[in-house]
Amino acid sequence: FTRMSANVGDIFEAFEAYDLPEPDRKIASRCVDICNKFELSADSFVIKCEAEMVTKKMSAGAGGGMVLSFKDLEAIERKAREKFEARQRKYGRKKMSTSKTPMRKPTAPQNFMDVEGLAKMDALSQALSVKAEPEDSYLTPIKENNKRRKVYGPSFESPGILASPPSSSWQNRKDPGKTVVTYNSSLVPATNGVKQTVSVSIDLLESWKLSSKNEKFRYMFMEMEEVSENLNAMTAFLMRKLEEQIPLLPEYKDLEDFEFSPVNFPAQKTSFICGRIINEATEGSLNSKSLILEGDRVISAGNHIKLDVSQLQSYALFPGQVVAFEGINPSGHCFIAKRVFVPSFSPSPKYPLQKFLQEKKSLQTRPTSVMVAVGPFTTSDNLRYWPLTALMDAVEQRRPDVLIMAGPFVPSLHRKVFLGEMRQTYEDQYKAVINTVAHKLRGSTTHALIIPSPNDAHEHVVYPQPPNPTLEAHNIDFLPNPAMFKVNDITIGISNVDVIKHMSKQEISRRGPGEKSNRLTRLASHLISQRNFYPLYPAEKKTPLDHTHAMRMRMNVQPDLLITPGDLNYFANKSTDGNTVCVNPGKLAKGPSGGTYAMVTLHDLKEQVEGDEFDRKTQDRIRVDVVKI
Repeated sequence: FTRMSANVGDIFEAFEAYDLPEPDRKIASRCVDICNKFELSADSFVIKCEAEMVTKKMSAGAGGGMVLSFKDLEAIERKAREKFEARQRKYGRKKMSTSKTPMRKPTAPQNFMDVEGLAKMDALSQALSVKAEPEDSYLTPIKENNKRRKVYGPSFESPGILASPPSSSWQNRKDPGKTVVTYNSSLVPATNGVKQTVSVSIDLLESWKLSSKNEKFRYMFMEMEEVSENLNAMTAFLMRKLEEQIPLLPEYKDLEDFEFSPVNFPAQKTSFICGRIINEATEGSLNSKSLILEGDRVISAGNHIKLDVSQLQSYALFPGQVVAFEGINPSGHCFIAKRVFVPSFSPSPKYPLQKFLQEKKSLQTRPTSVMVAVGPFTTSDNLRYWPLTALMDAVEQRRPDVLIMAGPFVPSLHRKVFLGEMRQTYEDQYKAVINTVAHKLRGSTTHALIIPSPNDAHEHVVYPQPPNPTLEAHNIDFLPNPAMFKVNDITIGISNVDVIKHMSKQEISRRGPGEKSNRLTRLASHLISQRNFYPLYPAEKKTPLDHTHAMRMRMNVQPDLLITPGDLNYFANKSTDGNTVCVNPGKLAKGPSGGTYAMVTLHDLKEQVEGDEFDRKTQDRIRVDVVKI
């Protein structure tokens, strides 16, 4: 198996990147030893160093920084050793080496690659060619003069493996190419293999563009005060929307000077309160007996009250949700709810005719096609990336105008990745995957959009995430996670974290008499109602939520198409308000076999439009097909 190797240059670069005082040479050398012994990258090690220093509240050094000492290194090494040996025991690997030198690459056979056979492989395999290395060379060479590591070129495990036949579980997958779900089947799907004659417009919304290339995304570095401020700001914002929304309902049109009462204010008469749902129980899921409503700071001074929802005919509630209730509060200790209100988006904005005609650049010739594929892009039993190969074959056949690829590209939970049984670093593996996509799209009209995942081994584990560009290509763009962008006049939102699954564990609901609702669609609709790509609070334990970038989770406009990848079953349906098409395309690989991807067709508005403004009817112009790979 492969071990990471680091040198002093790596350590100095990492300390500088995290704004920490540069350690002296002896401490840096000791850092290198710990990294190599416990398979830590320089970045991961420096994060551990900073956490250790912050925890111990060490004295400030030059420039207000914190000084790393040998005593700190002893504590860091002890913790790293415990985690490393626990991992060894769990996966049954051999006991770690006590050597402080980087592991050397196992001897490779001289006839490792059949050059003639490789030349006959398709473009994907050719893009993965690698020269045999000297028998005694390091797997990842030590850097010289502080330069980046040399990239040898292998993308996946080896050309030899890629040239071998697929595994039986992958080869025997059921019904490849079969459509399993269709939304708006009355619309005609995009025709396969037809080239676009007019360019497609793709624009990242302004609020999702990074303000600076040096903008930092770092998990667990936010202060609780900042988290509290962000939660209160979102609560206050949605309270104002509800305050405007409720008086517009027909049954409340006679209300004068409508306003919310403090949540804990006793009232024998009917009153309205608003706040954020929290779970009274410190452990376990939310239930009807543990419902608490926490008010905002201005009206309720941050107080909270117990909720009795037994008289509600229907509801769907989860922790972190901002809602309003109508009811009574006889004692000031428990609010008896008679009706619940959730925030809703205003109707989709109507477009000025001239603006619409300017943006409609491609729909005059044929429908625009968008292919959506979510990782992992390799099966769980190997790193041969057969699903990626099949996907690129489908791209070549269908020729979509836009290809959305969401990670993980190097899945951190894959056994071989977790155990380090790879021929190159995580970063090199990611670059090779993207280079493979770029190679396949060379000369194509398809435009690829790459979106990272918190489950990528080469990424810092944080959400929201910045884009991770690896190359410059005219037909490949790298987007943040989550992201909102427009394809022609259609606004698309995507959040590559399994928020639907996380919310499904916490949501409690009750259906009214004769009420029908699709649970997965309802869960996705919560994101639209709360105007947030991750409205659940507290977040799932394994979700690295960074509230310093809370604004990047905001949904400032209602998307026409909302993509919510996750482990739950694939689906495509209208949101509860009927104005957004919600889609889970499924995963491209499921265990050792294949999964699904989505084909989205965006149709033109066929009706004759007149006047200055008109309804674009986007939900009726979108067709979605979920297809087996």
